[in-house]
Amino acid sequence: MNYPKLTFLALPYARLELPGWGKLLKKISVISYKDDEYWQNAHIKTIPGKLHGYLMNLDLSNWSERHTYFIGRF
Repeated sequence: MNYPKLTFLALPYARLELPGWGKLLKKISVISYKDDEYWQNAHIKTIPGKLHGYLMNLDLSNWSERHTYFIGRF
């Protein structure tokens, strides 16, 4: 796995959607489709949705699903 592991330190901040969470995720190469080469070997993660509670299988190599994973909702 060669995806940036330190990005997961921003996970609680992003899930709470505190001020500046979008800028933070862009800065650490989470929600930009241009940085997909860092995430090409990422795993599929299963999380419950923040609003609906249903389980979501998210492929972290896809930028839009990675964004969903970090904020916990679509």
